[in-house]
Amino acid sequence: MIMNVKAICYSPANGLSIDESASIMLYTLDWTPKEKSFYFILNQTLRSQTANYQPWYPYLRLFTSSLGKLPPINNLTIYRGIKANVGNEYPVRKQFYCSTFLSCSSHINIIQDFLGQTGPRTLFTIECYSGKDISQHSYFNTEKEILIPIDKYFEVISNVKQGNEFHLIQLKEIEPPPIMSLHNRQLIDRIRNCSFRVAIDLKEQQLTLEDMNIVVNEAIINKQCTELNLQKNAITSESIAIIVSALETNSTLQKLWLDNNCLSDMGVRCLATILSVNKSILTTLGLNSNGITDEGAKILAKMLKTNKTLTYLRLTHNQISNQGIQLLADTLTHHNNTLTQFDISSNKLVNDSSIDYLIQMIIRNRTLSSLTILDCSLSENGKQKFRTMGQSKYGFKLCL
Repeated sequence: MIMNVKAICYSPANGLSIDESASIMLYTLDWTPKEKSFYFILNQTLRSQTANYQPWYPYLRLFTSSLGKLPPINNLTIYRGIKANVGNEYPVRKQFYCSTFLSCSSHINIIQDFLGQTGPRTLFTIECYSGKDISQHSYFNTEKEILIPIDKYFEVISNVKQGNEFHLIQLKEIEPPPIMSLHNRQLIDRIRNCSFRVAIDLKEQQLTLEDMNIVVNEAIINKQCTELNLQKNAITSESIAIIVSALETNSTLQKLWLDNNCLSDMGVRCLATILSVNKSILTTLGLNSNGITDEGAKILAKMLKTNKTLTYLRLTHNQISNQGIQLLADTLTHHNNTLTQFDISSNKLVNDSSIDYLIQMIIRNRTLSSLTILDCSLSENGKQKFRTMGQSKYGFKLCL
């Protein structure tokens, strides 16, 4: 086969030698079945973390050197097709590393003809600056083939399901990330060891501002986690802004635990911005011990007037007083029909002055089924007033 390929490459273009041109043509050949094709076996080897690469080194040196001599394509939009539905593997904003060569075409009609009009299929449009035009060295020179070399990084710009089992995904080649610290590498490995669409626990990981980008990309976007525990990480309002930016297009994260951090009222404002317009699907939010004051309670009360997803809210161990509790209770009395569980325990500034507001909330709100108000500054008479009311509402859980 090699001698046959070299015979075809008797006068190669781009100043390549016969061996160099033949190394490219060999890659483009199709065998039947395709699993026996040279390119298929090579990429399968590159994709494997346990394969023996040594037999491939001489060819890879020649092949990559040959590609390096071809002129760059200079920010060309190219196309790639897969006869499968892989839309779920490419959520918007996902950034990923590709260890294999990618065969593409500069002509969309060639890819469309390959994909056909029926069956599961995915068309990628790729903004690329490192691809190489190998059409003059390909066995199929009419395919206008552009080859993207190994070890490139991409970001998903858009992902649209267009019906009839067809997905259109837009990718953009991006610069490699900077060299990571050992801490960053360990964080990435920890997340990547988690399963797809499950709870991810990053409690007490000493997460930095830089780490938040890793959490967003690896846990929220790539793993599409349904629950994220970020408790006890000294997360600030600046850090939470990075998390919030990912929630706008996220359709999987339902539970977010931010307890024992440093969000303050400013961080609450950042969260409320996205929650008030219902662009996330969060149902559970833990904000225990975050230095939240009445100003933060006011922001949350305003958010709860329009939010339609939150069913559980924990505001324990903060600095919320009667004023903040009364604002929250008023919203839950008159404006919110979504929240079912509300925990305001250990807010020491809350006393009997809030009882009447909270009782009205319990009586009039038809969806709220649980109120926890442990370790506040309620008198025994105030607690008894709560208990009497609680007994009159069937199925309501009151923890004093």
